[in-house]
Amino acid sequence: MKPDLIPHWRKAYRLTSVQIAALIAALNVLAAAWPSFQQYIPPFAYLMVNTILGVAVVVARVIQQPSLGAATASDPGEHSDG
Repeated sequence: MKPDLIPHWRKAYRLTSVQIAALIAALNVLAAAWPSFQQYIPPFAYLMVNTILGVAVVVARVIQQPSLGAATASDPGEHSDG
């Protein structure tokens, strides 16, 4: 069973919501090194940054973003089937 992808899914990295979600993922990868940073960054600050970025993803998803369909016909990301 193949999932239904958004048109121009290969250009999804341009979407603000995808960029914010990637930032959240990167911050959570850094959480593995949390003991090293704990003396510099209070846990509450880390919690607030994650919370604010999580809300930002939701807001970015409902705000109109530039169309990814402004591609040329020769663009390999133009087709959603791969």
